[in-house]
Amino acid sequence: MAEEKRIGLFLCNCGGSLDAHLDLKRLKEYSQGLLQVVYVEELRTFCLPEDSQRIASIIKKENLSGVVLAGCPHRNSESIASAIARESNLNQHLITFAPIREHCAWAYPQRETATLKAEKMLASAVARNILLHPLEEEELPAEKSVLIIGGGIGGIQTALELSRMGFGAIILEKKPHLGGLMKGTAAPFDSVTQPLELISSRIETATKDPGIDILTSSELIKLEGEPGRFQAHIKQKGKKKTITAGAIVAAAGYLVSFPKESYGFPLSERVITQSQLSAILADEKKTKALLGGDKGKGKNLIFILGMGGESTPLTTAFALKVSSLIKEKYNWNIFIIYNNIKVAGEGLEALFRQCRSQGIILLRYDESRPGFTVSKEKIDIRLSGLLTSLEKEEEVTLPGHLMVVEERIEPEPDFENLAQLLGINVDPQGFLQKDNPHLFPIATNKAGVFVMGSCHHPMLLPFIMEEAAATALHIAEQLSEGKIRVFKERAMVDKGKCTLCLTCIRLCPHNAIFYDRAAVISEALCQGCGVCASECPAEAIEIRNYTTHQLMAEIGVSRKAS
Repeated sequence: MAEEKRIGLFLCNCGGSLDAHLDLKRLKEYSQGLLQVVYVEELRTFCLPEDSQRIASIIKKENLSGVVLAGCPHRNSESIASAIARESNLNQHLITFAPIREHCAWAYPQRETATLKAEKMLASAVARNILLHPLEEEELPAEKSVLIIGGGIGGIQTALELSRMGFGAIILEKKPHLGGLMKGTAAPFDSVTQPLELISSRIETATKDPGIDILTSSELIKLEGEPGRFQAHIKQKGKKKTITAGAIVAAAGYLVSFPKESYGFPLSERVITQSQLSAILADEKKTKALLGGDKGKGKNLIFILGMGGESTPLTTAFALKVSSLIKEKYNWNIFIIYNNIKVAGEGLEALFRQCRSQGIILLRYDESRPGFTVSKEKIDIRLSGLLTSLEKEEEVTLPGHLMVVEERIEPEPDFENLAQLLGINVDPQGFLQKDNPHLFPIATNKAGVFVMGSCHHPMLLPFIMEEAAATALHIAEQLSEGKIRVFKERAMVDKGKCTLCLTCIRLCPHNAIFYDRAAVISEALCQGCGVCASECPAEAIEIRNYTTHQLMAEIGVSRKAS
């Protein structure tokens, strides 16, 4: 007969906010009568560092072998459990949470009803904890080098951050040179940075860094292995080679195109794109020929945003900053015509206000899109629905001498192929998809593979630099000792039941399963999501601590309590 557990149950009062909704004194008395519960205490909070230390000290003092934390489903519950486990030497997977705040206190207006529901949840949580088993970890050797796909500013900055931390970095760039879209542009991305200067200095630093290898005119053709020991098969200028890396970072860029069908007219000398203007601004002679001298005197320069689809902060930043610079230096009359301007970026709101203070006119169109008359001699833009007086809205015709149109930002055409090689997902727009935009913004569905920068959506430069630092730090945490830690037997396969139907292989979102006479689950890639166990028609797979027996015991106690 298995040895009985000594379970400690801790009730969180969430800073005193639950007293009005739950009878915590009654819950404490109820919990003391639950099977194998030997210690019950009410705490004011769980989420502060001192709380973890207090719970850990009680675990040691009372010799507890299981813990139930009843409170809120904290977004950092895993880190709270980890802190308690670290302080107390109790296995983290013997700690369970009962979310009595959201599921009881906030869900029921009557205190009695909420308290009854909380009793059921506590009984279920304890029944589950009784059957939990510790999940052990093991260390696997890992390469302290990282393969970075993409030689733009994001990839280069990530490589520099990794090198600074003592990791090797290999930059894989399909073009003959580094730099991406920032090379050959003068479009300022924020209020202080000039892209040409920035990318040139970063390329020079990366080229001289002994910890960074640069492979241009190269592409990934196959990826094998698992976190810590990826084998990347590379084709460089017709020759094939294999690189071993501990982690993979996708840092490729995006493409821009002129959506002629959205505007209804072609590009010309009078109608240019943001990219074309950026290239002109990078050349002093071309800039003076287009904008300098008396050319701007009394003439209108018009920026159009939102005609090719939803604008992004990237194109908005370009229009605002370039407008400000041209107004200051060349004194054109400048108009920015937009549908929904995006200023959710560092310094963009201030830049928007600066443009207005400089006399730049910003006009918003609504459902009625602007009408255009474009010829070699002139440009006329018709805007309806503008309030030109206090009494009525009128149509206004705005003459223009030069018009700068927004381009459509699209994923690289080979993103789908790259995603298949890496074993990760793409989003509905075709960009590489991150695992969770709020909790795991740089992770993907495959362990050891990360996405950063504009390969998952167009980003302003400050955010790209932040993601580069975050990506490097996350990888450093995983590979710092030349080893990675993985859970042993998180998912268990009964080889006698497995019929090799391949259902689990097809459905695993993490590409963690292969077969060798039966399904084999990679401990380094498995994230314990449970899809394989729930879908296996032969019931040959179970997730440790989420077995059918454990779940039925939890449900059964809840039914008895009701």
